[in-house]
Amino acid sequence: MIRLLIVRHGETNSNKEKRIQGHSNENINKKGISQMKRLVPYLKNKKIDLIISSDLTRAKESAKILAKELDINDMKYYKIVREKNNGAFTGKKAIEIDWESIKGTFETRKAPDGESLKEVLKRTKLFLRILKRKYQKKNILLVSHGTFIKILVGYMEGKNIIDSILKRRIKCGDLIEKQW
Repeated sequence: MIRLLIVRHGETNSNKEKRIQGHSNENINKKGISQMKRLVPYLKNKKIDLIISSDLTRAKESAKILAKELDINDMKYYKIVREKNNGAFTGKKAIEIDWESIKGTFETRKAPDGESLKEVLKRTKLFLRILKRKYQKKNILLVSHGTFIKILVGYMEGKNIIDSILKRRIKCGDLIEKQW
């Protein structure tokens, strides 16, 4: 069994402005730094073996803060736990996008040059297979992104994509614990 402590990266200015980030690289802001530091007292007692983080800047910075504060040297960066690729919509405000006008279902539609939620689910399943193969009986701190985390946790709970996305709110700095 694997114990996952899943953290959404600290806030960025784009999060604050409700802009779509996708695969863009952006630093976390002061609030994002404090969001990570406020998790430390709780995480200190969790006997974390390693940190796995998205390779995007906002997640890497968040993971590095936690690693330093928790004195964890084992860190791995995986592209597979990145945020959903929002392609041409990256940098736009969420309210500027008319998702209903895009061809496909809720699960299959995607921005030009982006990926669908179904494709994120495919990455999620692959990530969980990697965890089972490489990290059995480990306590892992995962630092990732909102949509990826919603799909990951929803899949672990047996939920469909729609419920995973629409029935869960994950703010920057939120922590979810799961066993796999």
